[in-house]
Amino acid sequence: MKKYPGLYIIGSYFLLYGLYGIYLLLQWLIMERVPTTVIVPNALIHAAYITAGVGLFYKKGWGRYFAIFVNSLSVLTGIIWLLNYFYFDAQDISPLSKGLSDLLIAAPIFYYLFRKDIKELFSESTTSLCILGLILFLYSMNQHSNNMIISTFWNIMVIVGLAITGYGARQLRKASTLFQTMHD
Repeated sequence: MKKYPGLYIIGSYFLLYGLYGIYLLLQWLIMERVPTTVIVPNALIHAAYITAGVGLFYKKGWGRYFAIFVNSLSVLTGIIWLLNYFYFDAQDISPLSKGLSDLLIAAPIFYYLFRKDIKELFSESTTSLCILGLILFLYSMNQHSNNMIISTFWNIMVIVGLAITGYGARQLRKASTLFQTMHD
């Protein structure tokens, strides 16, 4: 049986990133530096990172979907950082470095997770696809900004979340119809 160290590296990265994020959120909550309305959605995102890491370790289909989801969030965050740098705050280089690092980390993870031999390791899980679409929809609905570009971006993500949920539901319906015809 072939070993896949990349899965363990990516799984460890997601697990540690999620745990560190939860740690920071708890620290900010204790110090009362951030309102709870900011902490709850971010805690859910970091919990998704932890879930993705665990799912990759166990080679579960839902783990791969969660990994793709949280990696997509890294790409989106990187794009937002870059937009912030290029359109609003070109004097401060930290948004540029944060945006580029998010994109440079996410690209090889996407490449690895979409390789044919890696995809074949994981079972298909349409239920988790529905759940991920719903999470993206709900998270996007919760995002607000005074910036027109960022608001438009989150409005598009609401539609993407609904599309993913609808696609997953359609796949579930096909699977249940197939199951019924096999047992009739």
